[in-house]
Amino acid sequence: MDGGNNFSRTHKHRNKILNMENKISDFVDGLYVKNGRLINGRPNSMMGIEKVSKMRQEVKRQKNIQEISEGIQRAKTLESFMD
Repeated sequence: MDGGNNFSRTHKHRNKILNMENKISDFVDGLYVKNGRLINGRPNSMMGIEKVSKMRQEVKRQKNIQEISEGIQRAKTLESFMD
């Protein structure tokens, strides 16, 4: 076997990998290749269950805020009647 042949095979193989990396980064938004590794640069997305959980928490928080504001209004109303 010729030493030049091995080099050319390796060179061809590296070129194929580079071409594949370029194609991947061209076609997929947010993904890129860094030091031969595919890096996910996209923002974290929430699963459906996580979204529902966050919505429930927000509804519960909003109810608490509403109850507190109603209590303050009632206290002010009672205070004006007492005077």
